[in-house]
Amino acid sequence: MRGNVSEVQASVAAGIESAKRVNGGEVVSTHIIARPHENLEYVLPIRYTEAVEQFRGY
Repeated sequence: MRGNVSEVQASVAAGIESAKRVNGGEVVSTHIIARPHENLEYVLPIRYTEAVEQFRGY
């Protein structure tokens, strides 16, 4: 997810609550990077591509 830090925090919290409602669901870990280094996209496969376009929120 990308966006305003408070909005990302709210989204992560909602995801955690949703996982708790799934039988056997659990969240092992979460981590929000507020100001990621500009090279992070080159290290991790998180760049925007046509394959992920459908998941972008507007």
